[in-house]
Amino acid sequence: MNKEVVIIPTYNERENILNHLSVLTKMYSEMEIVVVDDSSPDGTAELVREFALSHPAVSLWVRQEKTGLGDAYKYALGRLVLREDIKNIYTMDADGSHQPKYLNDLRQALKDKNGASLVVGSRYVLGGGIENWGLIRRWLSKFGNLYAKYLLGVPVNDLTAGFAGFSRQALQRININSIASTGYAYQIEFKYRLIKTGAKVKETPIIFSERALGKSKMSLEIALEGVMIPWRIRFDRHKILG
Repeated sequence: MNKEVVIIPTYNERENILNHLSVLTKMYSEMEIVVVDDSSPDGTAELVREFALSHPAVSLWVRQEKTGLGDAYKYALGRLVLREDIKNIYTMDADGSHQPKYLNDLRQALKDKNGASLVVGSRYVLGGGIENWGLIRRWLSKFGNLYAKYLLGVPVNDLTAGFAGFSRQALQRININSIASTGYAYQIEFKYRLIKTGAKVKETPIIFSERALGKSKMSLEIALEGVMIPWRIRFDRHKILG
């Protein structure tokens, strides 16, 4: 019951995924890596499948269609939560924004006997930051996280962060499939549920690096979901946590 698993959702990441997997498997050879691909038309899954032939710690799970980042995570977590050999689970992006070197900080925080059961790789704590973003995008991200934090009353400065780790024990206390958010707002709702069902949270600083290759998945629809989801959670707390 001591295995650790990294989940990496992908959609059209053929330009980034092999380099990312190469670094991760070299630095963390003892960890399992699960790539969840939403049937990328650019052939991301085929590259991962070939890579996995020589790297048995890497698994590829392909979903039939792209229905959102949140759905990809729910698909993976719904399967991993049933595995009694797993202790901790980590999530990170495939585009290089989340540097593998910071994964060790998340792992150490979860291994601390008096530490957290939810660890967030945070851009908005001392030592954290963002590289290669314009001023407007920085301001929108910072404001959005403050907005969600104070509206929901949870002690997390980077609720939208995709780089996180949590224990399977904490995951078992929530109903994964009842999470309504399908896009990036999933990150907010997921953390909220873990915290409200007893997870002790800690933020560790990371420097977030904008992707060098490929296109961002951010859209106006995703941004609007991030604005509305905290209100839905606030006014529907009993049903969400039930």
